[in-house]
Formats: sequence, structure tokens, C-alpha cells
Amino acid sequence: MNKLLLIICALCLSVNIFADKENNEYTIDGEGNVVFTHILENLSMSKQEIYDAAYKYISTAYRDTKYRIIKNSAEDGIVAGEGEFVHFHEANYYPSSYFLNAPIILRVDNKDGRARLSAIVSHYTGTRTNINKREEIRDRVSQCPPIAKGDKSEKLYDRRKKLYEKAFVVLSEKVKKTLNEFANSLKASRSAATNDDW
Repeated sequence: MNKLLLIICALCLSVNIFADKENNEYTIDGEGNVVFTHILENLSMSKQEIYDAAYKYISTAYRDTKYRIIKNSAEDGIVAGEGEFVHFHEANYYPSSYFLNAPIILRVDNKDGRARLSAIVSHYTGTRTNINKREEIRDRVSQCPPIAKGDKSEKLYDRRKKLYEKAFVVLSEKVKKTLNEFANSLKASRSAATNDDW
């Protein structure tokens, strides 16, 4: 009886683990961009306070990189900045070396007490080099492994698959870290705004 109970518990646990793996951490929008989203609830901040904190974060946190404000509307509660993860992934697959960048749009949409933070990635850019030549790379993230399965008849399929699968893992981690830093900044702004009694 104990063995049967143990087996049932193990099956339930394994089904739960597989269900978690199928829950994607990203979506693909209508334009084929990969969108990572982080929702913040119960911020105890007005729409204007969230907008001000988001604008401050985007305009100052990435001052040294290639970020710039591309959408800015206090009325709509939207702030978006465009930037790039430069050389976020490097790989060597003889005879070529790959140096990948990822342009990113960091965006916040907010309402009173709520904010949706989004990181939108469209392409991998960068270079592929070998002894004789250097080529520019511009591949849509959603059309590369692991999202797209690719054509196994392609001559360099295995090399490309390994490159982009590893790159996507690194990119996902960088995006999650960025969204968490952004969320923590907004939460800290809330604490600073509500803690006026020194």
C-alpha cells in the first residue's frame, strides 16, 4: 500500500513538473518578436508615480549602453526604451566564431497600482568570422532553435542548432535579470515614495 501511494505521488509530481516546463516564459507577438513579460500587482502607486519611476529607470539605468527612449506617454502610462545586449553570447564552431548581439525593447505599460514590464527581442545580430571572411548575422529569434525547429537537411543545421539553443538560454537569463532589476527598481520607488516620515 505504501509503495502504491509512493508511486501515485511520484506520478503526480512528474506530471506537475512537465506541466511547468510547458508553461512558456515568453510569447511570440504578431510581428514574430519574442516577448518576455513580468506583471507587478498591488504597487500602491498611482499611474503617474509608476510612469515617473519607469521613465527614470529606463533613462538612467542604461545610460552607458545603447539605450534610448522610443516611446514616452505619461497620459497612456507607457515608457519604452530601445537598446542592445552587446556580445551577450560567443561560440566557436570550427572553422567559424560567432559573436551575437540582441537588440531589445524594454517597455512598461501601467495602470494605477499595476505595471506590465515587457522585454521584446526581434533579432540576433552580430558577426560570424573565420580566417578568410567576416559575415554579418541578422536572424529572427523566433525563426531559430529552440523556438523554430529548423530544416535538418540544411548543411550547418547541427552547428546552427547548438549556437542558437545556447544563445537563447543566455538571452533568456539576461532578459529575466533585466526585468527583475526593473521590477525591483519600481518596488523600491514605491517604498521611497511611501516612506516620508523620517
